[in-house]
Amino acid sequence: MEYLVCNIVGLIPCLDTARAEITRDSKGEEIFILRRIALDEASIRSYNNSIGLPLKIFRLKESPKYIIIHSDVMQAMTGAGIQGIEFRKPGEAGDFL
Repeated sequence: MEYLVCNIVGLIPCLDTARAEITRDSKGEEIFILRRIALDEASIRSYNNSIGLPLKIFRLKESPKYIIIHSDVMQAMTGAGIQGIEFRKPGEAGDFL
């Protein structure tokens, strides 16, 4: 078998809502549009410490369509010649970027 399905199941609540550009739904509860991502790296460290291991690939809990990866993973993937993936810094990523 050459191909497998990869489901990133880790979810970390780490959106820095003070720095991110967010439009919420009409009730002000759910994120409707996430124009620019900002990560709270202290929340990531805290979560990883609480489970006793570092998740280096996970989804943004506040908007799970976004997959967050550690720079070590990006370097390993690019070093292995893996293509077809676009990497962006959080401030350069969002629903319209």
